[in-house]
Amino acid sequence: MTASPTIIRIGTPGPTGPAPRSYTTAAFVQPAVDATVTVDVTSTAWMGAGQPVYISTGGGYVVAAVNSLTSVTLQNIDDDSSASPGTTIPANSSVVVAGLSASEPSSLLLSWANTQNFFLISGTRDANSALTSADIQWPDGATGEFTADVLSTDFPGAIDAWHATYVVGAVTKTVTQSAVTRDSNGAVTAQPVITIS
Repeated sequence: MTASPTIIRIGTPGPTGPAPRSYTTAAFVQPAVDATVTVDVTSTAWMGAGQPVYISTGGGYVVAAVNSLTSVTLQNIDDDSSASPGTTIPANSSVVVAGLSASEPSSLLLSWANTQNFFLISGTRDANSALTSADIQWPDGATGEFTADVLSTDFPGAIDAWHATYVVGAVTKTVTQSAVTRDSNGAVTAQPVITIS
């Protein structure tokens, strides 16, 4: 079980990380649906297992494994834009982060939510420095809004319940953390499972 911090404090983004874009450095053959293929790219620094990616001439994939700084294993998820199995995908095709579609599993989004892995673009804090609302950006570039639903009255600055939207194109998902229970020291003793709708 992934534990959430006792107090959610979202600050300004840290240093800029690697750009979420690479290019294929060699041609590869499109695998069958749900099969994998090893692809050579300019950089895998921004990739992680389970991450959806899009290749301009190949379509949608999910990262099955990052093999090295320049090699990744991708699974063909057969989205509407996917090339047919057996098609040669040329070198110099762009590889970018793909947004989550309505039909894709929400495990990646849930993972981000459990670690509050989003960046504050602009926000409002109360007198106790608790973030009450904010415009946010998710790791794949999707935008959203964070809202504190329940602020702790016993532990000023702590957020007991919140929700955030994930918006990319026509897809909007809402991530909700229902109210946690705290002990007399403010530590979370019961945390409902985060839900996505």
